[in-house]
Amino acid sequence: MKSRNKIQILIFIFLLIFAVNLFFYLPVKNDSFVKGFSAVKGTADLLKWDSDAKLLELDGEWEFYPGRLIQTDEFDKYAAEKKIAYVPNSWEFYKNPPIPSKGFATYRLKVEGLSHSHRYAFYIYEQASSFSLWINNEFTAYNGVVSSAAETSIPEWKPVLGTFQSTADGTSEFVVQISNFSYNRGGFWNPIKIGNVSEIISFREKKVNKAIFLFTIILFVSVIFFIFFLIDNMNLTALTFSIFTFCIALRIVLIEERIIKNFINLPWGFSTRLEFLAGYALLPVFALFFIRFFKIDFKNLLANTYRAFLVFAVLLSFLTPHDFYPKFFPYYKLFLVISFFYAFYALAVCIRRKVKGAYIALSGFIFIALAVIRDIIVVNHYSMVSTGVFVFVTCYSIILIQKYLHLIKQKSSLEQKVNIDALTGLYNRGFFIEYVKNKIETLRSKSVFYIMFIDLDKFKKINDEYGHDAGDEVLKCIGSRLKSIFRDEDIICRFGGDEFLIYIENKTEKVINEISDRIIQTVIKPIDFKNNCLEVGMSIGISKFPDNGNTVEELIILSDDLMYKAKKTGGCKSEMVSTDNFLDK
Repeated sequence: MKSRNKIQILIFIFLLIFAVNLFFYLPVKNDSFVKGFSAVKGTADLLKWDSDAKLLELDGEWEFYPGRLIQTDEFDKYAAEKKIAYVPNSWEFYKNPPIPSKGFATYRLKVEGLSHSHRYAFYIYEQASSFSLWINNEFTAYNGVVSSAAETSIPEWKPVLGTFQSTADGTSEFVVQISNFSYNRGGFWNPIKIGNVSEIISFREKKVNKAIFLFTIILFVSVIFFIFFLIDNMNLTALTFSIFTFCIALRIVLIEERIIKNFINLPWGFSTRLEFLAGYALLPVFALFFIRFFKIDFKNLLANTYRAFLVFAVLLSFLTPHDFYPKFFPYYKLFLVISFFYAFYALAVCIRRKVKGAYIALSGFIFIALAVIRDIIVVNHYSMVSTGVFVFVTCYSIILIQKYLHLIKQKSSLEQKVNIDALTGLYNRGFFIEYVKNKIETLRSKSVFYIMFIDLDKFKKINDEYGHDAGDEVLKCIGSRLKSIFRDEDIICRFGGDEFLIYIENKTEKVINEISDRIIQTVIKPIDFKNNCLEVGMSIGISKFPDNGNTVEELIILSDDLMYKAKKTGGCKSEMVSTDNFLDK
């Protein structure tokens, strides 16, 4: 055990060193884009830009006309209303003058220093929440429908890629109209990216391929653990992790390059609600998995808190207006930070208690934390959040797989023990008790099972009159008949002498009563032994988990008592603690 803990600590230290190097010592400069060409007072001078080597973002100071949708030939008419606004930005951040988040505006930028009459490409991720683009007086791209009225404005979020040709003197004029009447934030969110056609296409393809790869891997993990949930007695730990990874995959396909648009043209409103629901659900679903897996202190209080949060998130995302549910996001981030710190504390406690998988779990948290911190403090770099998410999911997948491998090994080890009764071929007493103990530890809440304690009637008389060979034959025949009644997943045990125990899971009391009746009717059939007709009966006591006890010993003792009660009243009967206490067969 000590050797295993040392190995886990060494793995943890290695992952920590690797994470620090990955997130902070790798080159932080974004090799795809060049900086230093930000626009100044509505003009961007790109004379020194090498378009063959780098892509460029048209950020900086654009001409800005709030409350106007200006055509390309009308700017002289509105020259007095011209303002300067920094791009990218949201309207609510403008203070002079203050600009409402709902409304419309026009932006203009003159680009100088381009190659003469050269064809370039551009890429726009999205704007808030619809836009139209003109380049050199030509209508070039759009999302949704831009309008000065809420009734006719149509929002849309979809990346756009296109081409344009610079003028003979190496200039180009970019005019962007934006309107927003649907979302809680409006504005020029994302700078236009320009470059050579092949470079822009390659840039877009890499982003799409990365998103598809990440989506496919995480969705695969979700499906695998959902299958585990189905085949492992509806294990809620596997289910919550499956839902958690599905939410991540859903957010990837909805946000990363909006790749879902390549397959399904979802309405803007529905896809936006799904995007926020998947995001809001991540925290409570993961918390429920985390609490269940690591058996966190105050787990009932915490689980109920996160369940309430999940219900709130669903109602918020689907029942409130589009300009309302995003406003909850800052509070969600605060709750996320608090939960993050508590998770670190809980993992530290788990490490102190030597809980299996705690070191790997902590490694996953460190990866995602470093990814977020790096994106905050290091500018002009590739975002590492997707990498952090990938490593995070991988770490927790490893933990769960380790758990299932341990359970498989444990099951195999149990089967390798001497656990079969030599006479009847049924499980023996030791195996039965160990099996039920293990089930009690792993069963989810609200799961039920029953233990039947069976004792043969008239068995002693057969032994006395016909000898022990006859008694052995009766026991073998009874064992064979019991096997014919029950499923493979039900556990039948010869407890000792002429006593049998049966474990039955996920049945109602009505079904249990029907089974006990079928047992008695099957057992009372005569048994032929050397031309002698041997007849036995059966008395049955039935206990239920968790209503009648929380340990296997308590359940067996109660079943035994109930069996004797049935025997004293004549035999060939079953007795169960229920509303209808006595069942006369």
